[in-house]
Amino acid sequence: MQWSRMPGFVQPGKYRGFANSPAIEVKTSSRYTILILDGVEYFFLRESGRFDGIGGMSLDSRLSDCRVDDTQL
Repeated sequence: MQWSRMPGFVQPGKYRGFANSPAIEVKTSSRYTILILDGVEYFFLRESGRFDGIGGMSLDSRLSDCRVDDTQL
């Protein structure tokens, strides 16, 4: 796929290399593939694979903590 410049799919899970290497966790949502390394989340758009930003809080908890009252119009 690399030569075609098309994004690939990554399976959610935790991945660890050697004994002293940090674990990498992969999560997915309908919009993002999220790589978590040392507590920092790196967001990539699923459709294009393009990097979209970083964060420190799980996407799942952001969505579950959001209420209509919290939004500002």
